[in-house]
Amino acid sequence: MIDVQDKSTVISFFPLPISAEKPGIFPGVFRIEASNGEPSLLVVGQSTYYVDVGEDRPQLTVHKQSAEIARSIVEDFITAQLGIDDEKGIRPGLAWVRGEFSLLTLKAKHAKLLADLRSSHKAWNMELVKLADDDWQRYHKHTVISDIQRIAARQLGYADRDWLIVEEQLKSSNCPGCGTPVVPTIVVCPSCRCILDKVKYDQMAFAK
Repeated sequence: MIDVQDKSTVISFFPLPISAEKPGIFPGVFRIEASNGEPSLLVVGQSTYYVDVGEDRPQLTVHKQSAEIARSIVEDFITAQLGIDDEKGIRPGLAWVRGEFSLLTLKAKHAKLLADLRSSHKAWNMELVKLADDDWQRYHKHTVISDIQRIAARQLGYADRDWLIVEEQLKSSNCPGCGTPVVPTIVVCPSCRCILDKVKYDQMAFAK
């Protein structure tokens, strides 16, 4: 029988929604809403799975504790991210605590944990931006920069990054011939060969 009192709370400072699927258990799908600066919370209870013990015997019902579920959500997400360094406190602001908490009670009882999570998340943002800077220097392609790296730069106030500026330009600039996103400084569309800047095109050596 499920212990309805067994609850744990997942805390997230991640700026995008987090979806976690745990196949074979019920409930096995968990979603944490994006943080808007304040931590997003997800309260989880026990989940259930079934074990076959023999052809002539009913399945054995097993209950997975809320702490196991919460720990799995946090650890699986963090290990999939770039730039993690636990020794230096560089990791997404994601954690869990035993018990069911509202934001008000969490702030009252776990203020230090929240402060630590904010600090580690900021350090992780800085590491993501550093990695993005390195990749931009190496490849000079906006496609090597991830959305979460762009979000990290904006959260830190680093709006002057070239790879951010180019990404913003791509959002608002499209080739009139084929509609492909292009950097405004491009003279000829690389997709359809439409001339985007006639003056510069005429000045280029190959045009003569």
